[in-house]
Amino acid sequence: MRARRQVDNRGRGDAARVVPESADGPLMLSLLGLGGVEVADIAALWADRALPVGTGEPVDRGLLLRVPLGLGVGGVPVWLDLKDEADGGAGPHLLQTGMTGSGKTVGLQSMLVGLCAQHSPDLMQMVIVDTKDGVGSVFDGFADYPHTVAILGSDTCAAALMELVDGRSRALHEAGVGGRIGRYRELRASVRGADLPALPDLVVVVDEFRVLPHSVARRLMREGTGLGIHVVAVSQASVGESRKVAVNVNCRIVLRTSTVQESVQLVGSADAHELSAGVGLFVPKRGAEPMPFRGFLVDDDLIVDLGRRFGAVGA
Repeated sequence: MRARRQVDNRGRGDAARVVPESADGPLMLSLLGLGGVEVADIAALWADRALPVGTGEPVDRGLLLRVPLGLGVGGVPVWLDLKDEADGGAGPHLLQTGMTGSGKTVGLQSMLVGLCAQHSPDLMQMVIVDTKDGVGSVFDGFADYPHTVAILGSDTCAAALMELVDGRSRALHEAGVGGRIGRYRELRASVRGADLPALPDLVVVVDEFRVLPHSVARRLMREGTGLGIHVVAVSQASVGESRKVAVNVNCRIVLRTSTVQESVQLVGSADAHELSAGVGLFVPKRGAEPMPFRGFLVDDDLIVDLGRRFGAVGA
């Protein structure tokens, strides 16, 4: 593998804290054991991670909802774990902030590719709220993914998201487990729950979280925690908007901010204001030291090609 030249994380004075100059999509896939991206390899990975159904085996979600964000110091991968803290993760929700041109969209694309590559639609699905409402959305490449439940615009997203919350809550109550997705998984793994349908983790990406009415955002994040909903809230790094989201979020990805004040509020220093495009700081929990990384770049053709391959699994 060609050596990746190391570059200083622009403006960061500590010479030891360097990240690679580049990190591409094929490298990310190789970290997941999908170097060849063959349909058979994808099917095998999905089968290995499947949860038990009707067997009485314990539910082990240790490897689920983990995705590499990019390459950190010395080329070591930096991983995000969207599972709840109780399950050993940093989730269930994530705040991603950064100014225009900082690499937010590219980061979202690679994150979604990484999640879909590792999980069958029975394990994970996603809803994307694209508030740009324009022709030629950057998320169009995900439209045909078997994991994609919907790509919503700003005019319909509030009602649709509340319907998702209500539907999940209803499914859990009908199964007799209240609003606790963990109990549903355990019941489905038992002999008596063998006929229950899959209720995948649902990753809801909201590109510009500020467009959601506050009541919708609050309910989505608070109730979603027990329903298997994981919100990826994207913001332009406005201090006010970030504070509104932060009360329900433990982990965050901070890309370049437009002001020093925003950087200080988000990571406790001016570091984020000095970042290069595509370089971010990952804060896995409150008070943790920010971890610099170079985000993976997955090109549009690969995104579309992977969607075809994912759709071919089990076809």
